[in-house]
Amino acid sequence: MSEDKELIWVSKELAEEYKRLDTDIEKSNMVNEIIRKKRIDINDDLEYLEEDLIRFKGFALSYASKFQEAYKEQGLKIEKIWDDCQEPIEKVRAETNKVKKEIGGILDVIKNISHSLENLDTYKLESIIKIIDKYNMMTDEDKEIFSLILNNR
Repeated sequence: MSEDKELIWVSKELAEEYKRLDTDIEKSNMVNEIIRKKRIDINDDLEYLEEDLIRFKGFALSYASKFQEAYKEQGLKIEKIWDDCQEPIEKVRAETNKVKKEIGGILDVIKNISHSLENLDTYKLESIIKIIDKYNMMTDEDKEIFSLILNNR
């Protein structure tokens, strides 16, 4: 019966050491010792990982706490800014309301003027402007005569 064999990759040093062993018991002891050391290494690695995990959880809690603290501080600062701005905002709002009221009154006057201008007889206005232009073109003597005529009427 032939033995089943499998090729494994190991370091040259380990392969040379294995080949120097004479008996199967020595070879078996060597393999068991390697397995035992690897088991210890794995357990140590797991322990270190657990310690690292605890450390990282501590950092995370610390960062979360500091973040919450910073968040609260920012909230308080924003509230203070809002409170500081509240009084000036109220003053601006009051002035704005005053301006609105004044503009409302001015708009009413403008509407009245506009309405009055719509009903204005422009023909008569043009005639008056022509009369004024003619008066302005008169000589001083003609103006005196014109004044006498109007006053004696």
